[in-house]
Amino acid sequence: MARAGDIVYSDLILAAVSRHGTDYFNDQYTAHPQPYNPACGCGVCCHLTHEPGPVVVLSHGHPWETCDPRLADTLTFQGERGRSAANVQPETRAARGLKSLL
Repeated sequence: MARAGDIVYSDLILAAVSRHGTDYFNDQYTAHPQPYNPACGCGVCCHLTHEPGPVVVLSHGHPWETCDPRLADTLTFQGERGRSAANVQPETRAARGLKSLL
């Protein structure tokens, strides 16, 4: 488990937890962090302009066509640092995600 602001390139993101619940627990991806740009035009970054605190972008255009911006304090569940989502079997991803909850 790590804060979104501590995620580095190639970390395997299993899920993010916010006050709205857990996102993409079954759709993991490899992080490609970049600076937050509220005017990037992806259609998602603009929704965090009024959120309190710094925002980070965990990925832009991978695996989705939009960015994945998060408040830097958002908790994320991650797999092994630097392990690509393509190299993890689906049942292994689920098992690792559940272990991280314990």
